[in-house]
Amino acid sequence: NLGINEDKVHVVPNGVDIEKFKSAGKEHARNLLNLPQNKRIVLFVGALRKIKGVDYLIEAAKDFVSPDTELYMVGRDDGLKKSLEKRARELKVSSYIKYTGPVNHEDIPLWISAADMLVLPSLSEGRPNVVLEALSCEVPVVATDVGGIPELMVNEETGYLVPPKNPAELSDKINKLLNDESRRMRMGHFGRKSIIQRGLTWEAHAKKTVEVYSKLI
Repeated sequence: NLGINEDKVHVVPNGVDIEKFKSAGKEHARNLLNLPQNKRIVLFVGALRKIKGVDYLIEAAKDFVSPDTELYMVGRDDGLKKSLEKRARELKVSSYIKYTGPVNHEDIPLWISAADMLVLPSLSEGRPNVVLEALSCEVPVVATDVGGIPELMVNEETGYLVPPKNPAELSDKINKLLNDESRRMRMGHFGRKSIIQRGLTWEAHAKKTVEVYSKLI
């Protein structure tokens, strides 16, 4: 749009450190984080703010949380937590939703490994690292079809893409994964394989950057 020659534009995608972000094993991760072994865990990682679509996730929760399925919201409160808690109480699901507040970034691989899936219901995104991190840890992802998210996922193979602001579709896809452990395992395994194959690793990112600079020199 700025009139720059396309040949001078190079895209170097976000990368993920696949040595740091790898499955720690669900049982082991839950032991370390003191999480229940006998429940299914749906995980959201990010700030509690409107743009992340968390209010739609709470709406969707009424159709997937239960005595054996909990939703963990990991991340800082940007002013929405009180209204989310209020809505959860109205929907009678507050006892199944846990808010951890911010956690150390070093612990994110453990949180992801402990989960049955990652959910990212954003209304707008760039290329969110947390999607790459989940796939690298062999955890399937349910995320909205916005921004660069579709470039990171293989729909119906590494998880599901859903339209934004659609709690019904969100809960439908979450339940589809919750009710099929072999599908979760298969998608998770392929998730890690796919990001390595498609060069979405930190190593591939570094090589591409060096390549671009080398050509300029």
